Amino acid sequence: MYLSPVYTAAPAVADERVGAVFAALDSLDIPYIRFEHDATATMEDCAAVGKALHGTICKNLFLCNRQQTAFYLLTMPGDKPFHTKDLSAQIGSACPSPRRRRWRSCSTRTPAPPR
Repeated sequence: MYLSPVYTAAPAVADERVGAVFAALDSLDIPYIRFEHDATATMEDCAAVGKALHGTICKNLFLCNRQQTAFYLLTMPGDKPFHTKDLSAQIGSACPSPRRRRWRSCSTRTPAPPR
């Protein structure tokens, strides 16, 4: 898996939208870090990214009801198990079982860079 170094500057080559985001951050003097990695398909892959960044892994689950009329983005700690029954009770809606989830990704929360 490709894991880049941590960068504190915009990429030299970026598409128009990405370049505009970094330009806005720079113009507002907002510090940031940038890290690139291959797509992650498992929590084990995400753990490698988290370790490289010295951060906490979060998993993001995109869920919908059976009718596909209500959609939810659930973000939770990477080591916390997902229980459909618990979430269904909290939101008052039936959610799909884990095998019916459409998308799954992870993100890493890292400490804010110094100002």
